[in-house]
Amino acid sequence: MLQPQLCTKYPKYSLVASATCITFWLSIAIIASPAIAKPPTSPFGLGLDFFQVSRGISRCPTTIIGNAIAPEDGGRTLSSKPTFYLYVENLEGSQAKSYRAIFFLREGSTVQSKIAYRVVGNSKKLGLLKFTLPDDAPGLPMGTDMRWQVRLELPYNNEININSFVRLEQNAEVTRAIRQASSNLEKARIYAHYYYWYDAFDAYSQWLEANPSDRTARQERSAMMLASQVATSSEKIKCTLVSDIPIDRIESKKPELLLSP
Repeated sequence: MLQPQLCTKYPKYSLVASATCITFWLSIAIIASPAIAKPPTSPFGLGLDFFQVSRGISRCPTTIIGNAIAPEDGGRTLSSKPTFYLYVENLEGSQAKSYRAIFFLREGSTVQSKIAYRVVGNSKKLGLLKFTLPDDAPGLPMGTDMRWQVRLELPYNNEININSFVRLEQNAEVTRAIRQASSNLEKARIYAHYYYWYDAFDAYSQWLEANPSDRTARQERSAMMLASQVATSSEKIKCTLVSDIPIDRIESKKPELLLSP
């Protein structure tokens, strides 16, 4: 079996964008995952059944595509109010006019689960978008698989529903390491090392906003997305599968707020 040290070209907590290391992570997920309904898509995943939880887009406009930046079976967070990322693109290349965006947080993982929090706003942004649970939102309960959803109401009666899943899991070892971290990059590598998807992606994104020329950090974030099947290295792009989003399109975008202040 591939030895872990072959995946440590970068510092202790770094990720490497190579097929060899990605294969290693996926093999570890299958061998070491607990007894759940199905193996996680990667060590970052929760193992939720893709079909039973009905993730993704409910209606597909001809020119607008969108998907959650998260493993298809969800991910972990150490924060009770994490930041969620999604990607929305107009295949015709233009920005959308103002559209209504609705964020939902549900108490369970299904579309029928009761709504725990809902907020409505307007946006003109496309590309890489983010939304952080605000102060007036309830914090995530410990150990519960919850669905987060963004509904985009676009012109000409087009609608996109983007869904993924999140679970709050506390870990004293990770918490101690994060307290000692001196930068967002160091935090990102710690979170990624322990497979905390939402925190790792957010910390990498914050670092790259301040240090856009850091190619190593960008490669590490890309490796995380490729390993979790969040994006693909190909240029093919469709409407229904998150893996259809080319990773270079995501990496070329600066995160914008989903809802206008």
